[in-house]
Amino acid sequence: MKRPESHRDHTSLLEILKKVEKTPDSAFFLNPPQRTKKPSLLFLGAREKLILDTSNFPDFYKELQFRRNPRQFVVLLLEYEAGYLFSEKFADIRNEMAGKELGTALVFDRVTSTVDMRGMPAGYEALNDRMISSIKFDQTREEYVSNIGLIKKRIEAGDTYQINHTMLGTFSYKHPPSKIFTSILFNQTTDYSAFINTGGKMVLTFSPELFFEQKEEKIKVKPMKGTQKRMPLYNERMHRKIALAHDSKQLAENLMIADLLRNDLHRICIEPVKRVNLFSIERYESVIQMVSHISGVIDPEMNIIELMKALYPCGSITGAPKISSMQIIRDIEKRDRGLYTGTIGLLTARKAVLNVAIRTLVLDPESKMGTAGLGSGIVWDSIPESEYEECLLKGEFFTGPVRHFKIFETLLVVNKQIPLFDHHLERMSNSAKELHFYFDRGLMVEEVMKGCGDLDPAKQYRLKLLLGKYGDMEHFVEELAPLPERIVVGFSETRTDSGDSFLYNKTTRRDIYDAERKIACERGLFDMIYQNQSDEITEGGITNIFVKSGNLWLTPPVKCGLLTGIGRKLFMQGRRVVEKMITKQEVVEAEEVILTNALRGEIKVDQIIE
Repeated sequence: MKRPESHRDHTSLLEILKKVEKTPDSAFFLNPPQRTKKPSLLFLGAREKLILDTSNFPDFYKELQFRRNPRQFVVLLLEYEAGYLFSEKFADIRNEMAGKELGTALVFDRVTSTVDMRGMPAGYEALNDRMISSIKFDQTREEYVSNIGLIKKRIEAGDTYQINHTMLGTFSYKHPPSKIFTSILFNQTTDYSAFINTGGKMVLTFSPELFFEQKEEKIKVKPMKGTQKRMPLYNERMHRKIALAHDSKQLAENLMIADLLRNDLHRICIEPVKRVNLFSIERYESVIQMVSHISGVIDPEMNIIELMKALYPCGSITGAPKISSMQIIRDIEKRDRGLYTGTIGLLTARKAVLNVAIRTLVLDPESKMGTAGLGSGIVWDSIPESEYEECLLKGEFFTGPVRHFKIFETLLVVNKQIPLFDHHLERMSNSAKELHFYFDRGLMVEEVMKGCGDLDPAKQYRLKLLLGKYGDMEHFVEELAPLPERIVVGFSETRTDSGDSFLYNKTTRRDIYDAERKIACERGLFDMIYQNQSDEITEGGITNIFVKSGNLWLTPPVKCGLLTGIGRKLFMQGRRVVEKMITKQEVVEAEEVILTNALRGEIKVDQIIE
């Protein structure tokens, strides 16, 4: 694949975001190439801005409908509290909110640019730190637990079956919003991300949840309920995925909301809701989540106010039944949610795509302060402390430090050819899928050709390929140095953690190995052998390890925390090898020790220093 033509206008994602940052009333909707073939959309400088408040409710939606024509595009942001405008049962709340701005619509005459993100560099600097600081939530752990107690009393009284309870965090920040977005986005490959400059605030949304998508007469919703942390090992991750799919609390929570949204759709569909795909599992960088898919058919002439009246706000962030749950939320949370749990999206003549505004930051460039909400669904058998921990887990996307990295492969070049190219291609492809990177074979081949083009065919080289988040590649080449006459190895005193997912993929996040590589070379060692937290041998810093025992070769199983090297794979294909836990003493007393990697093949160890 060649670099897309659209890249001529933009050198990186960060460059695009800086344009939005500098231009009031602008937006960028990012469609990650890892998840979709749709291009990303850049809108700069809206021709018109519409503001929703309690006094112009019907007129605002009439204006939206009027602008849903083939010549215009509308970027819509609605606060959660805009949902109180749709029912007379909330008349008292509407009176409390008199004069409050509840939504913004930015109207554009055209898409400034469609952007193909495939192969585009992110352009971020290596910030590798926390994007925010001094975060303070409006509820302590004790207050959150107490509020869940109040919710359970309302459930017991029959006022609700489920409540989505939230807390709001306020924080300070120092980096430009464009860098914060790019940095956080690295670990948030979601379908409904956007970076929006409203003229006063910067909105950074990384939402994985669809509120609704309407295309002419077709409409679908995808309520998301049920969250668990991802595990690094494939078998453990599958166990967690199965456990989530059979968790009675999570299933009940998801089913209640799926039923609520299905009933909402029934109010506007001209045919019965036909397709209901319950409890599917979606995988993200740090969590797995349960999602249900519901779709139906509406009158294609239905206007936006009718759609919103039936569906807004999304039931996944209120509870069931919706009206009473919204009243309970107001009673217990005692503050506005703002844009959090509202909606952000794009309206055109034929289509509307709106997210549920979770995992969303609102930044004030003047004060350098921001807000973000966190929440969880509360049912009768919810465990209060676990719900609080779920909130913190969801908040790690912006509260924790962000560390960027690249996937890489180190290839042997012989006579300007790569003998093990297919193996490297397969591993890089698998790592990209595991770590949510975009990978294209054509771009890898193109980069290899660049790297090998001017090499001396009489020499051997070490070619390092690095893969960026969106498929961009770079390479470094150096002549391969000869092996030392004697292969001497030692043991690292540092223990690795088998729960570290980065041990299982070849990435630039290898701090322990890189730091001790220099020490090993200074000591005259070819490599350092590592042990995990349980004192089990894992691997070398640049090699896998095999020890001979009788007529068998032993090697540590992957679950100990190691990379499945290409040299390891080839060695195991041609010999009798058993995967088992190995101790340091077994290595020292072994009849023979072999190290392997793709660059050097099989390397016999001459001396082991304890």
